[in-house]
Amino acid sequence: MAMEKCLSLALLLVLLLSLSPNDAAASLDSQAEAEALLRWKASLLQRQALSSWSLLPIANASTTQDSSPCNWTGISCNSAGRVTEISLQDAGLQGKLDNLSFSSFPNLALILLDNNSLFGTIPTQIGNLSQLVALGLSWNQLSGSIPQEIGKLKKLTMISLPHNNITGSIPSSLGNLKILEQLDVASNQLNGSLPASLGNMTNLRSVFLCDNKIPGPIPSEITNLKKLMQFQVCRNLLSGSIPSNLGNMTTLDSLLLDENHLHGSIPPQIGNLYQLANLRLSLNDLTGPIPSSLGHLRSLTELFLHENQLTGPIPPSIGNLSSLSKLTLSENQLTGPIPLSWKLEKPI
Repeated sequence: MAMEKCLSLALLLVLLLSLSPNDAAASLDSQAEAEALLRWKASLLQRQALSSWSLLPIANASTTQDSSPCNWTGISCNSAGRVTEISLQDAGLQGKLDNLSFSSFPNLALILLDNNSLFGTIPTQIGNLSQLVALGLSWNQLSGSIPQEIGKLKKLTMISLPHNNITGSIPSSLGNLKILEQLDVASNQLNGSLPASLGNMTNLRSVFLCDNKIPGPIPSEITNLKKLMQFQVCRNLLSGSIPSNLGNMTTLDSLLLDENHLHGSIPPQIGNLYQLANLRLSLNDLTGPIPSSLGHLRSLTELFLHENQLTGPIPPSIGNLSSLSKLTLSENQLTGPIPLSWKLEKPI
């Protein structure tokens, strides 16, 4: 290790003597980034995929440039040789993020470390990555809460954290992320209520929060998200009623609220969601009639209403749903005949 460090410093000295002051400064920055990556590599329990990460010249290489981190597995750089991307999905890495010095990477735009065996918490220092556009840490073993500091990352367009063991709440600070398009924290252990500040994230297209333990009501502010296409909060502990002004979110094509503790009636305004393809409200405590306005949802392919306490007749207008392939109405308190306008092959 000592020999490698001496050789690395010698190579750096040769390079610096041949560079202009600006180039020398850039080289020093690149060296600092390389050393930060190597410190993280050394802390990992499994790191076989990172065999190219070394400051020693690669065997048979013609120049020392081949030892630049820009040539390492999973690393991409800008024209100045600064690290902009760490992309090591499915790399078999095991260890923590604690020893990855985020402050060493002022140009980092992408962190994609999905499907590894990373454990421990997401460090608060991640808030130093002011240029970060995408954060992908799905399918790991991360625990602890989502740092409030992520709300400082104003350039983020994607947060992907599903299939971990993350607890706590969605930080209210995420409401500062005005250009975020995707928020995915499904299949974790979140146990705090949805923050009203979600309604400030007006560029959101997708919210995936199924399979957590999120309690409390759906905040009415969610209806500020006029670009939202997918709102999936199934299999949680949501309570309260379904906000009637969800009917104003006309870009929705997927609304999954099944397996919660929602009560009250199904708002007739949902019939305004003409692009809706998937509507799942099953396994709640919903009461009252099935709104006939659901017959306006001509794009609907799935309608799940089973295991509620719905009453009254089945609206004949449901027969207008020519794209419908899956319909479940069982275990309610519905009365009356099956409308003659229905095709008999529709499962109920």
